[in-house]
Amino acid sequence: MKKTIDYKEALLELYLDSIEVEKDDIFADGSHYESQGQVLGSFRELEHQGKIVLYLIAAKAEAGYLCYKASMFEDFAVPTDIIVPGLDGNYLVDPFNKFTLTEEELASSMMLFSLDLLDFMDFEDALEALPAQPEDVFQDLSLDSPAARFRIQEYELSLEFRSRTASPQLWIPQLVFDFPLLKEKQYSFAAEEQDLLQAFKMLKQDKYAKKFYTPTHTLAVTEKGMLVLIPDKQFHNKVCNIYCGAFKVFTGLPKKEFYVGKRMPYPLAEIQEILNIRIEPI
Repeated sequence: MKKTIDYKEALLELYLDSIEVEKDDIFADGSHYESQGQVLGSFRELEHQGKIVLYLIAAKAEAGYLCYKASMFEDFAVPTDIIVPGLDGNYLVDPFNKFTLTEEELASSMMLFSLDLLDFMDFEDALEALPAQPEDVFQDLSLDSPAARFRIQEYELSLEFRSRTASPQLWIPQLVFDFPLLKEKQYSFAAEEQDLLQAFKMLKQDKYAKKFYTPTHTLAVTEKGMLVLIPDKQFHNKVCNIYCGAFKVFTGLPKKEFYVGKRMPYPLAEIQEILNIRIEPI
């Protein structure tokens, strides 16, 4: 049977239902489940803020264990995902959606199954073969497509855990997926008979275009052409949420600066308007 957009929509609904904590779930009464058995290579579920977080434990880390977000919904996989066998079918593991969990969080998770030694070694080999930075595998997916909404939810589930790691890289849906407003800006530049490369060169030469100030943060461009977000000093040592439009992209104590991505060929004021970045204390 041919899989259509209706199939993906239905699959998305099944996925969204599967991450909700139901009344008869082991997590529903708020008690802790003491997980036992093999640690590395094990798939476990952790209840967090009313949602179920499925993950694979990959390695021992300084503050706990390095984990990767996993899902049973293999049909939403992209080329950079790693597919591994499970008890009831294949699982996808997102190698770029990684985070650290504590010993206590592992202990309160429910263990589902563990990879055997050969499958775990294959997973480690697949990790080593991946590029350091994710490829643009989502650029052809519309921001409101089922596949994009699945991936956004997966990153929302891991947001708090990812936010407490040392990495300053933000995962911003508007820059990962096909975002119409960015295309509109591109067409606007074309209408002015100014191609993107010329615009980039022009902006790079303009020293006044390398910083843009707002009441909560500064957008700046590094010498290597990276776009960074620098929270205002008022938020130092304050637990905050960072939003890009409707999406929360960070929660916790802000770092000195965050990497947004490669410099886009628009004035920083327009980038701020497009992404609608804001910082709010909790």
